[in-house]
Amino acid sequence: MLLMMLAAPLMAGAQQVDKLQKKAASGDVKAMFELADCYQAGYGVPVDSAKALELYRKADALGEAEAKAHLARFALYYGPMGHDSAECYRLSKAAA
Repeated sequence: MLLMMLAAPLMAGAQQVDKLQKKAASGDVKAMFELADCYQAGYGVPVDSAKALELYRKADALGEAEAKAHLARFALYYGPMGHDSAECYRLSKAAA
């Protein structure tokens, strides 16, 4: 019983990710952004910073305002973009 209680949030997370993946594939920009968050945090999927970065870039290109702020954070902290303070500043300024 305890195992079922502990597994329920993980199953709900995986179901949510499936829905987000379908919406993102159909062009839903908000779903792309939320799916990127899932890949960044490992919610319902394994952590995959490269996939998160790709989705944030797509969402940004399609006008998702928060995506640029997440890209700025990537520029400062995460591996796929490396540590780039100038790019972080540029993206942060554009996001503001």
